[in-house]
Amino acid sequence: IDRVINTCGNINIDVADIESTLSKDAVNYVTIGSADGEGCIANALKGAIGKLPIEIGNTSKILFNIWMSKNMQSQMTEVKSMTDFNKSMPSDINICWGCAYDESLEVQQAKVSLIAASK
Repeated sequence: IDRVINTCGNINIDVADIESTLSKDAVNYVTIGSADGEGCIANALKGAIGKLPIEIGNTSKILFNIWMSKNMQSQMTEVKSMTDFNKSMPSDINICWGCAYDESLEVQQAKVSLIAASK
């Protein structure tokens, strides 16, 4: 986990994390996944990855931002499981992730935005 900052009630990735993920020498991709119900964060993550137009192994950097309701306290264990997810990814991919609250989401809804740079 690179830098995670807490401001104004939101937990966000730093602008520097976004800038370091974007590549000037490669193609950049942006996708979004969303889901609701039990396991919504994991399912939103899978949805964002599933929309990548290239194989996951062909990326050099990935940044995930998890958007969730402020009332989604029971799902924090899913957020903590990002460490296990990171271990399942190829070791040559630089992964950064962060969280943010989205007041437009219902209690059991989540969105994941993904930024990836190709190799």
